[in-house]
Amino acid sequence: MSGQVTYPLGESSFAKIRKAGKLYVDKTGFIPDLLKGSYYFLSRPRRFGKSLLISTLEEFFLGNRDLFKDLAVDQLLPEPWETYPVLHLDFMSMSYDSDGMLGEKLDTVLSEWENLYGISGVRMSPSNRFDNVIRQAYSATGKRVVILIDEYDKPVLDGIGNKELEEQNRSLLRAFYGAMKANDANIRFVLLTGVGHIGQINVFSGLNNISDITYSDKYASICGITETELTKYFLPSVREWSQHKDIPEDKLLHELKKRYDGYHFAEEGENIYNPFSLMNAFESRRLGSFWYTSGTPSSLMQRIATSRISPEQLADSFITPRQLESLDVVRSDSLTGFLLQTGYLTIKKYDPQLSRFIVGIPNQEVAEGIYQGILPYYIGLSSENGDDTVARSVSELQASLILGRPEAFINFLIQFFDEAQYDFFDTKRIEKSFRDVIYCISKLMGMNTRIEDHTPRGSIDMMAETDQYVYIFEYKVNKTALVAMSQINERGYALKYLHSGKRIIKIAVNFSTQTRNIDDFLIEEC
Repeated sequence: MSGQVTYPLGESSFAKIRKAGKLYVDKTGFIPDLLKGSYYFLSRPRRFGKSLLISTLEEFFLGNRDLFKDLAVDQLLPEPWETYPVLHLDFMSMSYDSDGMLGEKLDTVLSEWENLYGISGVRMSPSNRFDNVIRQAYSATGKRVVILIDEYDKPVLDGIGNKELEEQNRSLLRAFYGAMKANDANIRFVLLTGVGHIGQINVFSGLNNISDITYSDKYASICGITETELTKYFLPSVREWSQHKDIPEDKLLHELKKRYDGYHFAEEGENIYNPFSLMNAFESRRLGSFWYTSGTPSSLMQRIATSRISPEQLADSFITPRQLESLDVVRSDSLTGFLLQTGYLTIKKYDPQLSRFIVGIPNQEVAEGIYQGILPYYIGLSSENGDDTVARSVSELQASLILGRPEAFINFLIQFFDEAQYDFFDTKRIEKSFRDVIYCISKLMGMNTRIEDHTPRGSIDMMAETDQYVYIFEYKVNKTALVAMSQINERGYALKYLHSGKRIIKIAVNFSTQTRNIDDFLIEEC
C-alpha cells in the first residue's frame, strides 16, 4: 500500500469505496449530460470500470447525495436531486454455459424485485414478470424507473461454442429486454454495458431508441484513467514509488504510460490508461501484467496463432467506420473485431484521407502478453512448458543482442527451434512462418523492431535496435547466407543507419525446410 492512499482493487461498489475512503477517480461530471437522454449503451473491455459506473449511477438515482460530497456532480447539480426506483441487474455474478443457468439468474433477481414491490404469487415468464415489476415500481413510487444492466451480453457470450444454448440464452434475453419497449412511459433512464456491440448480439426486438456511446467523443473517457486524471490523483503515489525504488519520476511516468496507456475509444478521444493495471501497479509498486493475466483465455491465443493474422498485422491494421459500427464479437470469423472490443486491440488514430481507423495493440502490457501467448502455438510447444521455454529463450536472446553478441543470438535461436515440434511450420508459407516467429521474439525482447523496413533500394527483412546497436537481418529459405548477405550489401541496407551513432551489425540467415532450422548464417559489422 502506498502512503495514505487505499486502492479499490477489484471493487466495484461506489458506496463501499466512498465510505471506506478509498481512491475514487471522479467520473460523476458525466452525469448531467447523461440525464439529457434516456437510453444508453456502453461497450468497454473487462475490468475497465463499467460496473463501478453502473454502481455510481445507482447511488445517484437513489438520491444518496452524501456519497457524492466534493465530487463534480454535487457542484454541477446543486438543486435537490430527485429519487427514482432502481432496478440493477448484474450478469457478472455467475456463468451461463449450461442449460437453465440464465433462467435461474433471472428468477433470483426478479424474486428480489417482486418482494421489494410487494408482488406475490407470480406464475409468468421472465419477460412478463419484468414487465410487471416495472409497472408496479412506477405505481408504488409515482416515479419512473431506472434500469441498470451490467454485462448485458454475458449469457450469450458464455454460450459461444454451443449453438443451441447460445440461441436459447439469446431468445430468453430478447424477450426479457423486450419488456422495456412496452414500458417506455414508465422508464426514466436505462444504461446497459457489455463487451459485444449492441446491434450484433441481437437481443433487442424493436428497442431502437438506445444511444450507443461506445465510440462517442463526449464519453470516450467515462471509463479508464486519462493523463489529466493520472496527474490529479496519482502524483503523490508516483513520488512515493520513485523514492522507494530510487527511480526518477519522469522515467517512472514514462514506463507507466508505455505499459498501461494507449487505449482510444473515439476518433478524437484522449489516451486512456487501463485502470485495473494502473491501480495494481501503484498498489504493488511493480510494473506487472495485471490486466492481461487476470483473465486472458489460452483458447484466444490459439485462435490468434492459427488465424491468418500475422503478428505485424496485430500491431498495425485498419478498420472503416462502417466496419467499426457493425463489429460482431460472436461470429467466429471476426477476430479483429473481437480483439478490438475486448481490449487486445484499440483505435490508434483516424486517417481522414482514407476514412478509416488505424488499430493496433494498445500498450506494452498487452503486446508482451499476446506475443508470449501465441509463440508456443507458432512453434508447436505444449501449453505445459511453452511459456517457460519462451520466457527463458527470450531472456537469453535479449541479453545477446544488448551485449553485442549476434553469434550467441543465432545459436540460442537454433536451440529454440530444436525444442519445437518437427512439423510446427506451415510448409505452404514456410518463410512467413519463420519470420512470424522471429518477429514475436523480437517484440518480446522489448526492442525497436520493424518488419519490412523500407529503404530507397528495397526492404530490410527485419531491423532490431538497442541502445548501442542496430541489427539488420535478411532471411532466406533453402538458399545460402551468402545470398542473403549479398542482398544486404548490394542494396545498401546499412546506409539508412550510418548516422545513428550506433554500431551496425548485418546478420544473414538461411532457413532450411528440410531440417526446419537455421542451417547457415553470416555476420558482418559495418
